[in-house]
Amino acid sequence: MRVSPTEGGVNTLFYFTSQDSRSDDGLIDALEWTIQDDEGQAVFESEEAAFDYRFSRPGDYKIILTVTDIRGERDTVVETVSVRSRPPVSAFEYEKRMPNHPNQVFFDAIHSYDPDEGDRISYSWDFNNDGDFELVGVSDTAVEHTYDRPGTYRVRLQVEDSFGQRALSEQIIEIDSVLSADLVMDRAAVKVGEPITFKSRSTNAQGYLWEFGDGTTESTSKNEVTHTYEKSGSYLVVMNFFDRDDNGLKDTAHLLVSSGDEPVAVAHFSIEGADPNTIEDLCGEGKSGLVVTRADRIRLDAGASLNTDGSGRLLSYQWNLPGDLKNSNKQTQYKFESVSASGECAEIGLTVRDDLSGRVSQEDILYFKVVNQVPEVTDFIFQTSETDLSGLVTPLKVHLKLIGPRDVDGTIKKYRWWYTREGFEDERFALHSTAQPETELIITSYGNPGQTNRYYFWAELIDNDGGVYETRDRFDEVNFFEVTNGPNLSPVVNFTMDKTVLTVGDSVTFDSSAYDPQGDVLPPDAYRWDFDGDGNFDDSTSGAQVSRQYNTPGEYSVRLKVVYRGLSSTAQKTISVEPSNSLPQAAFTYAVRDDQVVFDASNSRFDPEVADPALRFEWDFDIDSDADGNGVNDDDVQSTELRPTFSYPAIETYRVKLTVKDNTGREGVVARDVDLNLTEAERLRNSYQTLRISAPTHALTYMDVDVIPARLKVGRTADITVRILNADGSPYEGEVFFDVLEGSGEFSPNPVLADQSIAQALFRATGSGQVVLRVRATQTLFGELSEEIILTVEP
Repeated sequence: MRVSPTEGGVNTLFYFTSQDSRSDDGLIDALEWTIQDDEGQAVFESEEAAFDYRFSRPGDYKIILTVTDIRGERDTVVETVSVRSRPPVSAFEYEKRMPNHPNQVFFDAIHSYDPDEGDRISYSWDFNNDGDFELVGVSDTAVEHTYDRPGTYRVRLQVEDSFGQRALSEQIIEIDSVLSADLVMDRAAVKVGEPITFKSRSTNAQGYLWEFGDGTTESTSKNEVTHTYEKSGSYLVVMNFFDRDDNGLKDTAHLLVSSGDEPVAVAHFSIEGADPNTIEDLCGEGKSGLVVTRADRIRLDAGASLNTDGSGRLLSYQWNLPGDLKNSNKQTQYKFESVSASGECAEIGLTVRDDLSGRVSQEDILYFKVVNQVPEVTDFIFQTSETDLSGLVTPLKVHLKLIGPRDVDGTIKKYRWWYTREGFEDERFALHSTAQPETELIITSYGNPGQTNRYYFWAELIDNDGGVYETRDRFDEVNFFEVTNGPNLSPVVNFTMDKTVLTVGDSVTFDSSAYDPQGDVLPPDAYRWDFDGDGNFDDSTSGAQVSRQYNTPGEYSVRLKVVYRGLSSTAQKTISVEPSNSLPQAAFTYAVRDDQVVFDASNSRFDPEVADPALRFEWDFDIDSDADGNGVNDDDVQSTELRPTFSYPAIETYRVKLTVKDNTGREGVVARDVDLNLTEAERLRNSYQTLRISAPTHALTYMDVDVIPARLKVGRTADITVRILNADGSPYEGEVFFDVLEGSGEFSPNPVLADQSIAQALFRATGSGQVVLRVRATQTLFGELSEEIILTVEP
């Protein structure tokens, strides 16, 4: 029997094998595995020669293997595996959210966690360090507590996992005042000349100064006051309240006053049953608002609205929601779909209508600043198959895994991983991205042989709005291994290129002469190429000799990293890509309309330096058939129009060729498949549509990319339509570039000069697998915008 490792945690994957079992009298005929817990109960049985197993509870387990040979002879061997549970980690943060309640503190233990996968923790709170926990074993991470005396308090949080292990953390908080009060109005709207009473809900306020918003004030020692307004309008009422030492705070409320000739709309909102306080002037002067996320479900209520008779009867309601949406319910719910642009807020308005007179109220507007909520994660696990963590030696393979990653208001787009060395925290090793929340990386030698280094492991979660959550925020104290350098025999790396200067659309071949100093033959997957110098090595291209097409002018830093036996070396060279002069370029799109196909070649490119840039178009609508009877299939000229319409005899797939010619005699050719089996609606359903990108400084600059179809076969084509609108609302008229980041394929034309914000190109897949494309607009008012596209190419 062989067990690896012999000790581990409740999230460790153990490997059991009987490969060393043998019989002198004959072959092994049967295997019987039994795993028993410390009470002798069997928790698992197997008859396999080898298997993996993960224990759900800590303890000492007996591993019993019985083997039987073909003669019936039996033998049994027993080993013990120790499974331990790591203690949880306690951490919390706090804030005082309500200025009119400085003694009310909100605590959140969201940064507490248990390093064992799947283990749950409970929370106990001691808010004043008196030795007693006021809250014991609660499951919610967020709690609140109100202090009744000023002072300095030591707050303790104890977390406990499912196996009884505990951890404690504490923080000091200062409570400067327990003066608190809420301004309460008996109505949210009144008519001119109608008195309204304002009250204070407080236990310790001694005096008040009321500011009614119409230029009048009143001081009282009582907790209520009555006021009458002489003009209609929206008023901000301020209640200043004081303690016996004249220390003061304030609370505010908005009041609507109607002239009585028209109804009054009163828009009220709540989130998860709570009425949160708005932030004064959050959305501009006089525009109090609330910060929310797209995950917040906002309950809207028009029930406090008034008709001209002062009642809430015989009213019709209209909520004016973002995106020109309307809702006529008295109560409704809404969740925002997009994040607010920089410096802007979203608005929700309400108007009401008198059903008898037909009169409509002024609009009451609520303001919200919608922010992106970054992803979150429950746990970050890193582990190695080595059993002795005190004797780790390079090269060391480490498995990293994020537990419970989620983005409550969007999607996680990708994960980035790396590790750092103590003392060199700014240098990231093994940096790479994945689409899944786990990966493997290899720690190699840094420094002299025998030197011990401490390595920290990091991960980033990036959502569809560019929000980034880094595990450093929670796991920076426990995410390390100490590893000793083994023998340092890294591969020797070099490579050559068949050209160092090329033109857009050309390919360059890279040839590596890397070798292993110990004489081993390097496997193809040892070669990792970075073709554009962005720091990420291409996961889909390997081997000593590779080719790459460059479709965008510029200078590129090409890197080759060779990784073998956990050791790596890197070489780097530079190539220059010049703009292409190979014009004109042919390109076309098509749409299926009943039994006809409408073609459009308007996105073909011409040479602007030619005196007469007009293009001539020659269409062959089926290059597999001979339309003119000359015995050659692909030389037919069936139309010379820019946008011809053609009817096919049968519903199938046809290969269409377009040739464009300029007055200098130069020509461009493109051929693509036209599939009549798919309706336009079906083509749209099989499309890839990017999310809108907003530029940080010019929030209205955006790029949308549609790809039809998103799944295609090798040799087939997809239409790419790019829409760009500048921040000032003007159409984008600059160039749009198309790049292949992963996989293989080619574009036509490339680049494309956008016309009235629209740029169109054709992508042809030349290899199967996942293909990652990048679209770049380089001349927007924001600067450069780019979007990545993922397609699936089938063999």
